[in-house]
Amino acid sequence: TLVLMAGYLTDCGRYAEAEAFCDRAWSISQVAENPIRVKVFNFLAWTGDVGGALALLETEPETLREPRFYVRRADLRAQRGDLAGARADYERLWTLVSERYADRSGPRNSVVGMLYYLAGLDAREGQTARAAARYAEAQAEADRYIRDFPDAASIGFGWQALIQAAQGRRAEA
Repeated sequence: TLVLMAGYLTDCGRYAEAEAFCDRAWSISQVAENPIRVKVFNFLAWTGDVGGALALLETEPETLREPRFYVRRADLRAQRGDLAGARADYERLWTLVSERYADRSGPRNSVVGMLYYLAGLDAREGQTARAAARYAEAQAEADRYIRDFPDAASIGFGWQALIQAAQGRRAEA
């Protein structure tokens, strides 16, 4: 597909061509967020402009905003120092996954990541007790992920290792 090709072109450093493929994909159909998502990734790789990438991401219509949108926007907001905005996006992600995608591994993986990143934001702000509680919550969610999705357990094990390492428990990780 055009979007897949755009991703390959970004990986090769052919950013202008990748952008053209994203634009073409979007002009053909606006029923999925992939052309914008890949265009944001390409733009960020090409320019390093986090503010510009965030502005581009915001062009995604509300009706297409799924968990990946909120993960990406939270990450971009955090990079810009907007920790309150990042938290709000992570909370929206949690709501979406709880309401619509609790039985799907991809969105549930995003929840483990969300808890891990929120713990990191807490630690960045010096909220050590809150960070420790979030890391514990992330660990519990990773454990549930492994139980609920045994065929994708390696993803959960990866999160467990990251969480343990972030808590200074490197020997366990």
